[in-house]
Amino acid sequence: MSSGRSSPGAATPLRRRAAARAAAACGAADLVVCQAGCISHNAYWLVKDHCKRTGKRCIYLERPSAAGFARGLAGLPPVETALGEE
Repeated sequence: MSSGRSSPGAATPLRRRAAARAAAACGAADLVVCQAGCISHNAYWLVKDHCKRTGKRCIYLERPSAAGFARGLAGLPPVETALGEE
């Protein structure tokens, strides 16, 4: 017997809208900063997949800190290299 609930991985209308908003926000950004501890696993994978598919530059942070943000920025390739304009 079904409880009427969808499975955890099912794409509900709410999840589809959230995914569309996240994709639009990432698409409009010059650089994406993804703080893993502040978003759901699904949102993390959505952002990571979007950045990989579109070549969007992304910094992945484990926790909020100025030092972690600086390390993330330091690890990015120069803009010309990221855009293939060597």
